[in-house]
Amino acid sequence: METVPADVEKLIQGRPLIANLSTSVDDRPHVVPLWYRYFDGKIQFTTSGKKLKNARQNPQVAVAIERSVDGIPLWMVLLRGRARILDDEEEIKTVTRKIYSKYMGADDDEWADFYQQKATSPDDDRIIEVDVSSVVKHHSPGVDPDGFIDRQMMFDHRD
Repeated sequence: METVPADVEKLIQGRPLIANLSTSVDDRPHVVPLWYRYFDGKIQFTTSGKKLKNARQNPQVAVAIERSVDGIPLWMVLLRGRARILDDEEEIKTVTRKIYSKYMGADDDEWADFYQQKATSPDDDRIIEVDVSSVVKHHSPGVDPDGFIDRQMMFDHRD
């Protein structure tokens, strides 16, 4: 298993971004955008449906996270690894709360209402936790690691 470099951790732990999770069964890729949480070398998603079914059948997944401004990609990270499904109800609540708090900033009263509305059938959300085994990082030309864009430099490199 590859360790996620500190500079990549800084990128993917910062501001709320969308991760694209790719699962595949029977040579039919399925890619979906999701909210996520990065923690201790793992990417966590709360999900259900086809993504969950695919990850149970084939735990080899890929996750792409990108930051762009006005359609210009600043950086991209591709993480590959093995998915594990977390079925423990308390663990699901804890991780779901952390993910939703990252993106929505929900308070305790909102969380109480949220969980009261959730059922507990097997089709409900579970956590897909990806143990990262490989990392690829790319910064666009003309973009520094903090996301500053030098538009002239960005376009001068093209022939």
